[in-house]
Amino acid sequence: MPHAAPEIEVHPHASTRASPLARLAALACLLLLLSFGLCTAYVAVFGLRASEVPSSSRFELELAVLRGLAESRPGPLPVQLHAHTLAEESQSRGAAIAGESWRDAVERGYTAFEVIYADRSIMIDAPSPRSATSEVRIAFARRLHAADRILLSSTHSDHVRGISAFSSGDELADKLDLNAAQRREIESRSQLDWSDRLPERSPLQNDRSSAVEPGLVVIPAPGVTPGSQLVFVRLQDGREFLLVGDVVWSSENLRLLRGRPHLIARFLLGEDEAAVADQIRALHDLDPSGNLSILPSHDADELQRQSERGNLIWIRARTR
Repeated sequence: MPHAAPEIEVHPHASTRASPLARLAALACLLLLLSFGLCTAYVAVFGLRASEVPSSSRFELELAVLRGLAESRPGPLPVQLHAHTLAEESQSRGAAIAGESWRDAVERGYTAFEVIYADRSIMIDAPSPRSATSEVRIAFARRLHAADRILLSSTHSDHVRGISAFSSGDELADKLDLNAAQRREIESRSQLDWSDRLPERSPLQNDRSSAVEPGLVVIPAPGVTPGSQLVFVRLQDGREFLLVGDVVWSSENLRLLRGRPHLIARFLLGEDEAAVADQIRALHDLDPSGNLSILPSHDADELQRQSERGNLIWIRARTR
């Protein structure tokens, strides 16, 4: 009599039942993918936009007032403006101007402005880009040491680093004029090798525009940093310049009325976007009558245009 086939007990779910550890890992992967998707959507919808520029500005900027201040100090006005660009590099247009293509490029320069008088000079900013050649660095260091005063438009490192890089010890300390907010920022971040030995002197005004030399007016503009300031320059022949530092990286920001995208402005730079938007509106709305040129620190294309028109002397160095 044939043997009956043994009965085999089948557990239909035994081979597919996941362990608690596997289920936890799957949940973690799902949450990770969800987080990545949300971050991507946030960047696409919000991070690439800029703060809306208002239809009117609360930032006071009147040319008539600036011209009056420029003429208020006794002595002859400056005779020329030099722009020292130590290095240039390509930067994404979308990083500089919200809403523009990130694939297109604009030229970003690392520039200091030198206000030339008949018998002295004032330097605005002191960049020290790593890509600058040794010859360029030596030449700029000589001009920096020859300056009678050094002012800063911003305390971002690319405006300050040269003060330490081009000196041994604190030999430039007596030339450096800071407003109160700039002094606090530099001391708190130890941005200079001798930040704890900044000279004791009355700081530049932090609450109102003021003439610091004949033809040279500083305008407090907190926003990019708490100590940021604009510098108005009026020359003997009537040419005028407004050095706007990092308020915008390109003159196109002013034409298009758009700042940097949130991703750069808020999360990378930590700036007060509403204050910067007010400043963009005020700069855009300035009465263009006269010979005023608005110069962002990093806009190499604008410097080239101004140089070709004969408005300033551009000492330009290509990146090696």
